[in-house]
Amino acid sequence: MALLGIALAIAAWGLARGAELPPAACHLAATTVLMAVYWATQPIPIAVTSLIPIALYPLLGIAGARQVCAAYGESNVFLYLGGFVIALGLERWDLHRRIALNIVSAIGTSTKRLVYGFAFATAALSMWISNTATTLLMLPIALSLVQMLEEELPGLAGSARGEALSGSLSRFTVALLLAVAFGATCGGLATFVGTPTNTSFRGFWERMVEAGAEPISAGEWMLAFIPLSAAMLTGVCVMTTWRLRPLPGLDRLGREFCRSRLAELGPMSSGARWMLAVFLAAATLWMTREPIALSRGWEIPGWRAPLTEFIARRTSIPPASFPAVDDSTVAILLVLAMFVLQGRRPGDAEPRPLMDWATVQERLPWGVLLLFGGGFAMADAFRTTGLADWLGGRMSSLSEGTPLWAMTAAVCSLVTLLSEFTSNVATVNTALPMLAPLADGADVDPRLLLIPAAISASFGFMLPVATPPNAIVYGTGRVPVRQMMLYGFALDVLGVVLIVLFSMTILPAVFVGG
Repeated sequence: MALLGIALAIAAWGLARGAELPPAACHLAATTVLMAVYWATQPIPIAVTSLIPIALYPLLGIAGARQVCAAYGESNVFLYLGGFVIALGLERWDLHRRIALNIVSAIGTSTKRLVYGFAFATAALSMWISNTATTLLMLPIALSLVQMLEEELPGLAGSARGEALSGSLSRFTVALLLAVAFGATCGGLATFVGTPTNTSFRGFWERMVEAGAEPISAGEWMLAFIPLSAAMLTGVCVMTTWRLRPLPGLDRLGREFCRSRLAELGPMSSGARWMLAVFLAAATLWMTREPIALSRGWEIPGWRAPLTEFIARRTSIPPASFPAVDDSTVAILLVLAMFVLQGRRPGDAEPRPLMDWATVQERLPWGVLLLFGGGFAMADAFRTTGLADWLGGRMSSLSEGTPLWAMTAAVCSLVTLLSEFTSNVATVNTALPMLAPLADGADVDPRLLLIPAAISASFGFMLPVATPPNAIVYGTGRVPVRQMMLYGFALDVLGVVLIVLFSMTILPAVFVGG
């Protein structure tokens, strides 16, 4: 597989040279193919593949060393780091077990019902919190459920029946974790604040409104995309539970079992109460960072804008130029609090911090942070070398004279493909300026092309690097890349089909008036 990656990379370089792309873009095309093959087939560890940009980009003239390395310290990397540490804190103080027991008691113990319940709960949360933050909140709860099943179901080792049960539990684990990741993606597309790609589209469209375009309200967006979100979420649930067998013995984990296990855990310790406060603070601050628009012009105000203005006044720096705080600020601030706040377990003689560095060093999936950095470095290079512009230009030339549905399908397919390898926000920020003149030339309402493109940028389901939720669940070590690619390819295709259908029916009715 290592040689196959190199051979395909050389072929990609040759094709790029034949298209008369600049040398840097040719080299980027080759390294992107190489990394994609290595990420998919893993001849070397995925984290090691993610370091390729640091080694090759400067040598091939794609980007300078400082520029490449800066991508590995991007603010989102620290958001993931902080979210992982908070998840470790929930586990350290047994909160994850309490939450999982309460969820199982409420949802029931059918394997499909559990997957559906987690998918829809994650999607509902992701409508108002970023899909990254939502995944970080839901993942430890899902993992605690898996851990509880491993401990409580009989016969997981030592017999043929135990091996069969272990295999069934592994398949259930993959389905559950992918339902969390994919559910966060599907829920995020339903609101302006659910995913950064929607926010990017909103900012781009506001500039078009200033030039005379019709405005789009948050209510119109939700009216159009809650049905699409529900349809995609149903597809996620059906695909992840396809041929998923019941787990023997799962039926005995009913409400009475959950209540007895909660009783055995006893009352919450002081440390658990402090950790719960940290978890709720993270959820609240992530949810309320930006204003949440309600009906008839009402909205719940966000905290970031007034905080930025306050800090700017204290430092005499204009708010427009002041680097605003974001979700990573919240995550790291609360992680720092975890090392300061102390609590006791039952039987502890002395209080101890909510988190210690030895646990972080041992348990944090450091390789996933490198995976994020490699994806961000690749996304920056697509923009700076002009490769993204060239791909967009090819798409524009091929779409001349084609019907709207075919043009939309081509746009959605290309944007979805790009989002598998590059930052979703970078993809949508690159695609929208190119598609606006394409819509004008085809004499169609630009919303009918720009909105499907913005939605498609969130629909990279195949690779860990495609979306933060994918990378986060991959970091657990329980989801093989091949399984993610298998489910993800089917969902990519389903997403393109559904977006085209909605673009031909729902979008004109909501935004264009029929």
